Amino acid sequence: MMESKKIVIGIVKNGEDVLIIKRAKKEQDLIWGFPGGKIELGELPEEALVREVKEETNLDCRIFKSITKRAHPVHDIEILSYSLEVISGEIKILNISEIEEVKWINKKDISKYLKNIDEKVMEEVLR
Repeated sequence: MMESKKIVIGIVKNGEDVLIIKRAKKEQDLIWGFPGGKIELGELPEEALVREVKEETNLDCRIFKSITKRAHPVHDIEILSYSLEVISGEIKILNISEIEEVKWINKKDISKYLKNIDEKVMEEVLR
């Protein structure tokens, strides 16, 4: 049996704000999301997430803690979620073909942008 694909997502917070990205290409009905992406061959999930966040937002981050591991509701994908803290950098879109917008929003407004958030991820966002 083939192992399911794994992707990583990061909850990056700054005080009361949480970082979200708007993808240039819509994935199903997903427009806004948390930064993250696929784990490349030979990469640890944590390394992949730090790399993806840098590629998508230009922010250097470090993993603060693991939040949850869950199956995607539709696809054969395992989603690993982590909480990250920013070490340095200014938000800048480095790949306009992939990312349309990156912004900080107040954590209380998260449901205006994202639907069907995993319960443990939502707890971390609102913490």
